[in-house]
Amino acid sequence: MRLINHKSDFDFILRARDRRGREIDLAAANWEARFWTFGRSITYTVAKRGYSLTNCVIDKSGAVRAIFDAHRLPAGQLNCELTLFVPDDLYPDGSRQSVTPDMADITLVSGKGDAPDDLDDILVDVSLPLLKGDKGDPMTWADLTDEQRQEIIDAVSKEIPAEAEPQTITEEDIMALLDKT
Repeated sequence: MRLINHKSDFDFILRARDRRGREIDLAAANWEARFWTFGRSITYTVAKRGYSLTNCVIDKSGAVRAIFDAHRLPAGQLNCELTLFVPDDLYPDGSRQSVTPDMADITLVSGKGDAPDDLDDILVDVSLPLLKGDKGDPMTWADLTDEQRQEIIDAVSKEIPAEAEPQTITEEDIMALLDKT
């Protein structure tokens, strides 16, 4: 846990991973991250939309460095809500929003924080419940491995209420559900 005085400016590398732990290339995606500590009355936004960057830069390695300058956040655990805008023609605005709340490994404090030299390696990792193809294309049922298919079948089975009438769920049923999302 990193401690930073809440009045200090700071920066860190922001990374996002899908639910399988694979890193999502935030430098190539459109996204918005809102940060807050206590309640959501004061938030700080870091975002990338097209070529427009808000409170961040893309460094030489391609990593996104979030820059907290005059952020005005009060003391408390730093929370993040990352919204990824996934291109999808099914939606009228042309993208599907995937939103994930998470907590950063940073606490803003009113007292002394860590020494400034200790802050160079801060990394905030957010995990998204998102499946995508290797090239950024939406993943289809045919792209999934047998293990991934079984994981989806198990997840869908858990969503069925216990009082529901028993019925057989086929791969076609699941594919039809996936096509609607």
